[in-house]
Amino acid sequence: MKANEKLNYFISYFLKARTLKSEKMQQFATDIKEFIKKYRLRIFSVLLLLFLDLYFFPRQEKLYFEPDITNFKNKCNYAFVTIMLILWATALIIALNKINDDQSLNRFKKFEKRVVAIGGSIILVGVYFLFSYSIFSSLGLFINRQSYKKEIIQRVYTVTDKSKDEDGTFQLYLFNEANNSMEISENDYAVLLQGDKIVIGFKEGWLGADFDPIYIRKLNIQQMPLHH
Repeated sequence: MKANEKLNYFISYFLKARTLKSEKMQQFATDIKEFIKKYRLRIFSVLLLLFLDLYFFPRQEKLYFEPDITNFKNKCNYAFVTIMLILWATALIIALNKINDDQSLNRFKKFEKRVVAIGGSIILVGVYFLFSYSIFSSLGLFINRQSYKKEIIQRVYTVTDKSKDEDGTFQLYLFNEANNSMEISENDYAVLLQGDKIVIGFKEGWLGADFDPIYIRKLNIQQMPLHH
């Protein structure tokens, strides 16, 4: 084979390979588009749950003390259970009415479908309760912060410990009926000692939960330095 023929052969082979690769890439892009179009709701649901779990939920609870979160969730339990029961009863009534109106079913088939509808709805509500309760409570914490009273709520806490995290933030550990922690400035971190009585201010939210704790002042001085 002459040199020119060899060159033409390699050029032709390269162009065919490039064309084939381009066609495969186009087909791959088409398959991806079809997959996203077909499962877009599921993909959106997964992305939404990831956003809520990794950012939204931790963000809400970070702005509250743990006892305030617990008290708020306890108050939310009644509302959440009531809403779940209303949704369950509504869906069940609609399903049972459709079964009763189906003239193609005999009495035994209707009974069988009623049992399946009742049992299936109970299981579905249980699963929905497990996955949606955290969403419901976190959404409530978010709504609570959207409006608040101008008056600052003040509480007295005892300093039990303090530390500097790896990311450079200063943490203060407090006690007032329960253990709590909050970030403070470096200047406040330097002067606060174990056993100090301090005042923490909160905003009272629209739904009655106190949030956004902030250090206000120290009430006394205890000579018990922390060793860190």
